[in-house]
Amino acid sequence: LTGESLPVWRTAGEPVLGGALNSSGTLVTLRATAVGGDTTLAELVRMVAQAQGSKPPVQRLADRVAGVFVPIVLVSALGAWIFGGGSLAAVAVLVVACPCALGLATPTAVQVATGRAAQLGVLVRDAAALEALGRIDTLILDKTGTLTTGTPVVEEIELLGRDEVAPTSKLEPGTSYASRSGPVPAAKPALTANDEARIDQALAAAAAIEAVSGHPLAKAVVAAHERRGVPLPDADPVTLGAGQGGVKGSLMDGTRIVVGNPAWLEVRGVDVSPAAEAVARFEKRGWTLALVAIAGKVELVLGIGDQVRPTSTRSVRILQGLGITPIMSTGDHQAAAQAVATLVGIKETHAAESPGDKAERVRQLQRAGQLVGMLGDGTNDAPALAAADAGMAVGSATEVARASAPIVLVRGDLARATVAVELARRTMTIIRQNLVLAFAYNLIAIPLAFTGN
Repeated sequence: LTGESLPVWRTAGEPVLGGALNSSGTLVTLRATAVGGDTTLAELVRMVAQAQGSKPPVQRLADRVAGVFVPIVLVSALGAWIFGGGSLAAVAVLVVACPCALGLATPTAVQVATGRAAQLGVLVRDAAALEALGRIDTLILDKTGTLTTGTPVVEEIELLGRDEVAPTSKLEPGTSYASRSGPVPAAKPALTANDEARIDQALAAAAAIEAVSGHPLAKAVVAAHERRGVPLPDADPVTLGAGQGGVKGSLMDGTRIVVGNPAWLEVRGVDVSPAAEAVARFEKRGWTLALVAIAGKVELVLGIGDQVRPTSTRSVRILQGLGITPIMSTGDHQAAAQAVATLVGIKETHAAESPGDKAERVRQLQRAGQLVGMLGDGTNDAPALAAADAGMAVGSATEVARASAPIVLVRGDLARATVAVELARRTMTIIRQNLVLAFAYNLIAIPLAFTGN
């Protein structure tokens, strides 16, 4: 609901929002402090309705032209009648005048464009939004689920107490925004075979106690273990336990395992000072930390981050090439937002923004004279999607987001947004060409009819 890419822990007495997910797998008791029209969702729905009601309708170019053209034709026909041509000349003027060409110039092009857009994975529910999309100069982008996949993965593994020998490297590949953002770290000696074996053993032990949890971070650790193809040891189910910041348990041979953030490990008597350097480096890159301690000693530091969609960086460059300024607006924290922005090439970033903040940002840009598009997927994006001149929701968006956006990208990819923009601009070009041809015909035919030729 907030747009954060990773779960946020709540303790007894703290508020939670309706629409949030309990990803820890533990049972909780909640007290409803607001119901009906006082809930967070109801407030979002009101914001969407207000934005939709206050947005002026897009006036079609053909309507404006026809509003001037038809009176001119009628005056011309009256003039032909009065100034010598008689009724025959007046009728001729009315017959050769072709307002239908002007009237069909826009709807025909829009109908073809919306059909082609559907073939390309872009559903257009409001033709006015397609017209507006062709004229936007600013596009506000959500981060989680839009620029990124919203799925946490283990991006880097730091092994403590490594061997000094440095043969061929075999490091865990990084695939998220953080692994390619910020200063490039100094080259390290490659891992030895013994180092690799230690990583396999420690990661397998961590995955053994994380496997029982449905938490997204636990799933990331299990997935990292599976990628290395090492057998999973058996955990003692009686010893397993989870809490705010990590999990703990023992293997069937009695080895004690603790996995979690530094504070979680310290409370359980684990000395985390040997991991201080890796912890500081990973935090600068916007990662969530998971330390793996075996028998009371920290063995691994895991950097967990959200994956950037493969097409995001190139799509941002295409938007900039089209003269559109991309702006990121996210409910996530500043470090994660800046890491994504650095990778994909977005210069203006706004983090920790509420649904109301996003909608207000759209209105601020509109008051400054900019035509604003909005692309998002979350419930928190709905007010901004409704307030924008052209709102686009990715296909995997929440129901509220899809209902608020007149354009839906079925394949849920920023690349679809660039396709939609280019298609909208091409459609507007064709509409203008149609109008020019209709005008050219009328400018030639009406004077000839006026003179009786």
